[in-house]
Amino acid sequence: MTDAETSSEVRDDAKTDPHDVSIAAWFMVALLLMTNIHQQWTRALVFYIVSFKVPPTDESARLYMNIDLGFGEEQYGLLASFGFTLLFTICSLVAGRAADSGNRAGITAAAAAGWSVATAGQGLANSFDTVLGARALTGMTQAFTNPAAYGLIASTFPESRVSTANSIYSSAVYVGGALASLTILLDNQIGWRDSSIAIGVLGLLLAGVSAVFLKDPETRPVLFGWKGSGVQGMSTKGVDNVPLLLAEVEDSGAALIRGEDGADASVRAQVRG
Repeated sequence: MTDAETSSEVRDDAKTDPHDVSIAAWFMVALLLMTNIHQQWTRALVFYIVSFKVPPTDESARLYMNIDLGFGEEQYGLLASFGFTLLFTICSLVAGRAADSGNRAGITAAAAAGWSVATAGQGLANSFDTVLGARALTGMTQAFTNPAAYGLIASTFPESRVSTANSIYSSAVYVGGALASLTILLDNQIGWRDSSIAIGVLGLLLAGVSAVFLKDPETRPVLFGWKGSGVQGMSTKGVDNVPLLLAEVEDSGAALIRGEDGADASVRAQVRG
């Protein structure tokens, strides 16, 4: 079975009955939920691997990023705010358009891979600037997640179940935030660097699973672009006859200008044809 057939099956099965949703559709929501949980986890991670209340020692440098890299509260403020939100806001302006025209499953998997690489890269950083760059990449890639996910849900579920699916997906905000706070326990065991790398690798595995199993129910390009089903799913059938069609419409239009009987109907028929 091809990817297109699988995607069609998910969509058709979900919408056959207004109150009946296929297992495949709920599996898609579960996969989106796990992706969103990881997104929220990595977004809030930086809040729990810094401390300005402990003295600088080898042990505190192992546990806290700011002590290891030697940056202060002002730099942390930049890291926790505009370091993430600036590119997140800018990219959000185009993320919706990308979700409208591109393959939303591919966008979701690519975004997850992007912020996972950034999180792992954070663990390898040797300066504040490197961490700031990783944080900016996280913001840029995470901007594309929600538009694609909500679009997938809307295209897969019947209207009577869209709100339920959306609420399940949105619950990741709280689950991911809770996991981020629990990172303190992981940090105490393996340090902030290895914690960041481990969480990043986990995200890459999740991105791989999404790339394999997450399918867009509509025929679209692999990632971004303007090919596929088009804005309204328009067919390209009969493109070879476009010159002839235009000539016929032109002739009918000329007849309409001359006031010949039936010309208006002829033009409308040609356009519809």
